[in-house]
Amino acid sequence: SEAEKDTKGCDVILWDGGNNDFPFYKPDLMVTVVDPHRAGHELKYYPGEVTLRLANVVVINKMDSAAPEDIQTVRDSIEKVAPGATVIDGVSPIKVDNPSVIKGKKVLVVEDGPTLTT
Repeated sequence: SEAEKDTKGCDVILWDGGNNDFPFYKPDLMVTVVDPHRAGHELKYYPGEVTLRLANVVVINKMDSAAPEDIQTVRDSIEKVAPGATVIDGVSPIKVDNPSVIKGKKVLVVEDGPTLTT
């Protein structure tokens, strides 16, 4: 598109990470989401540590369903490799548009990652 050709004329450029490990340009703000259900993986597996080191902001997600010791492990990892990052505590509540439709029924929720489905 024309906007892609003329970045001087753009106010905002959005990048959807999709399955890419890193953006194709240097962002003004790098946000990384960590999962305390996989505590320690943020440093153990690629590209976890790299994205954590690059982060300006780290969101600790799923805090409503993670064990306190796993949340602390993730906090310790953040402090170790990204001490200047802003840390945001997050949750992943399951919401239903019309709860009456499933009231009294067995429901299987399939989330986008394996940590809430195993």
